[in-house]
Amino acid sequence: MLVESSFAMLIAGATVFFGVLVKLVGIPDQIQQNFRRKSTEGGSFPNQLIGFIAYIFWTLHGILHHDPVLFYGQLLGVFVTGILLYQFSVYRTPKADRSSPTQRATNCPFDQNVPGASTRAWEENAPVT
Repeated sequence: MLVESSFAMLIAGATVFFGVLVKLVGIPDQIQQNFRRKSTEGGSFPNQLIGFIAYIFWTLHGILHHDPVLFYGQLLGVFVTGILLYQFSVYRTPKADRSSPTQRATNCPFDQNVPGASTRAWEENAPVT
């Protein structure tokens, strides 16, 4: 019985540790990368939205069960995923320009730094040789 109790405590401690770790290291790292790049490209908006909603419900569950560990841990998730959702609204790419950054860079007619690049070749949609 003591072994089961110790194992349960170990699992509970690991759950709290890794749950907080993802919210203090993983998500803030993504927030910082998005801020530096001024882009959320490569991020999944639906995934973050679902995570945000799940964190809200877990926070409410913590309130209803008077569980401060659950409440504060999940409230932290609401906060950091809320920042990510905000970044999706601030750094979104206009609908007219949803091509990849590589496509946008190679389709630019004004890039005269590339040897052999010409506006005429771009306008004719011909490959630059």
